[in-house]
Amino acid sequence: MTTVLEPPKPGEVLFLYDVMSPFSFLASKRINQMAHRDGLTVRWQPVYLAGVVKGSGNQTAVTAGIAPKILWGMRDYLLQAEACGIKTTFPSVFPQNPLTALRALIMLPQDALQRASEECFSIMFERAGSLEDPAAVADALARAGVNAEQALAAAATEEAKLKLRAVTDAAVELGAFGVPTFFVQPPQGELEMFWGNDHLAFALQRACGKPLVML
Repeated sequence: MTTVLEPPKPGEVLFLYDVMSPFSFLASKRINQMAHRDGLTVRWQPVYLAGVVKGSGNQTAVTAGIAPKILWGMRDYLLQAEACGIKTTFPSVFPQNPLTALRALIMLPQDALQRASEECFSIMFERAGSLEDPAAVADALARAGVNAEQALAAAATEEAKLKLRAVTDAAVELGAFGVPTFFVQPPQGELEMFWGNDHLAFALQRACGKPLVML
């Protein structure tokens, strides 16, 4: 196993996401509360979705140009948001390039990473803004209590670029092909992967050693 991206320990959920992913946004609004209720901890880990898709040989509806599937994806997102009780907007431009935000995030310690990720998600899915706007990213970082100037300077370094690439490649090695993806180590058995906001409950149930129940 790679040490760039450590698999989760028992009792821990590894949450892989990209801040331009709408279904990752939905998962981000729920995962901590749901996990903590079951005595689990969550390790947030940003990855570059385009790199995961390319590295795994996957194709999204957008990259494949499948119009009906694109329309269904939007409807599914809104249905899941409604079911989860999450208010959301959608940016006029989608997809967006999240690299500046991701490179800034990946250099942060876990506590700051979670807060800053939530604010970056909010740019697109609560304020209908753009992750490609440096001022919007800087504002999101500042809202999270992060020194935005320092974080954006770190994002521009070769270290940040290489770290994001390495973690994204490691996610593919673990089996990821999209986001959100959740890895858990059940009390008994092998490492398991679950994909999609609609499979978050399964991931948490498995991490606790509970029977799987469709919610």
